[in-house]
Amino acid sequence: MSYLSFCVYIHLLVFVLIKVLVIFTANFTQNKLIKMKTIFLSIAVALLSVTANAQNKSTEIPFDKGTMSIFAGYGLPNVVNNLDGYTGIGPLEIGYQYHLSKKVSIGLIYTYSHFSSPTFTFTDIDANTGNTLTSEYAYDVTYTTFLARFDYFWKNSKKSAIYSGLAVGYVDVSSNMAILTDGGNTTSIVAFSAASSSVAFHLTAIGIKYKAFGNLGGFAELGYGCNGIVNLGLQYSFGGNSKSKK
Repeated sequence: MSYLSFCVYIHLLVFVLIKVLVIFTANFTQNKLIKMKTIFLSIAVALLSVTANAQNKSTEIPFDKGTMSIFAGYGLPNVVNNLDGYTGIGPLEIGYQYHLSKKVSIGLIYTYSHFSSPTFTFTDIDANTGNTLTSEYAYDVTYTTFLARFDYFWKNSKKSAIYSGLAVGYVDVSSNMAILTDGGNTTSIVAFSAASSSVAFHLTAIGIKYKAFGNLGGFAELGYGCNGIVNLGLQYSFGGNSKSKK
């Protein structure tokens, strides 16, 4: 594939990522929308930077001691799969990986997930007048996860790698419930904001990386934990020793 085709591919990918952002965040609060746009735009800038330097850094770097990678991915199933009326995005992950050797790497992962409920209706009868009282409310929940990651590579070369891994850390959960319409019976509904933290993990049973354009490529992982069951994404490698054997 020519360098021009490569640039077109990357710019199209960035465009798709931004469109996904717009679709999934159509019903988000303004603050959540700004936060998600910042994350996606950061990824877009990183991808465009890779594009700008790809021509001068075409030498492939093997997955070996000293090699570093930055990556961005998306987990499936989505946080609101099979939930009627809910909207959300995530788990969206970005991370960094460093190879201690050809067989072992360590890294850090940041994961973001958010969902919003549909509007619920609460109906009650006024004990004094007998009138029907109707109120509406909705809630949203955000998960931000920070994980330390360890991977073991079963097989790797300059272009591909097969690995398994475990990531352990913590997740911050924030939730908010808002009363949208007060019908006079909201003493039974309490608007609130809450936050909590707990231990989080993600097990990667098997993962595959492949470099399609020099040191830029993709990955696919099958596992279980806070990042979903299937993870798909892009990764870019740098550092290391380009003269290492396959």
